[in-house]
Amino acid sequence: MAIQAGGLQRGVPEGECVHFRMGVHFGKVSILPTGAPAGDDIATLLQSLADAGRMYISRPLHAQVKILEEFSFENLAIAL
Repeated sequence: MAIQAGGLQRGVPEGECVHFRMGVHFGKVSILPTGAPAGDDIATLLQSLADAGRMYISRPLHAQVKILEEFSFENLAIAL
């Protein structure tokens, strides 16, 4: 999000800025014999739900990072 806050887009007019949306998940990943990930792709689903300029994280990730003071979190209580 620091990129969006100005690092890469410094001096770019507002209408031409790229607004990122991110989904981040922390948990087990199953890999098929083909090397492809198996099961639901939670991070992709979270990204699709996020508004431009926002980052959505899963409950397991929130449990790991909620004590970090440099971040603030808003509980959206989305059931997946």
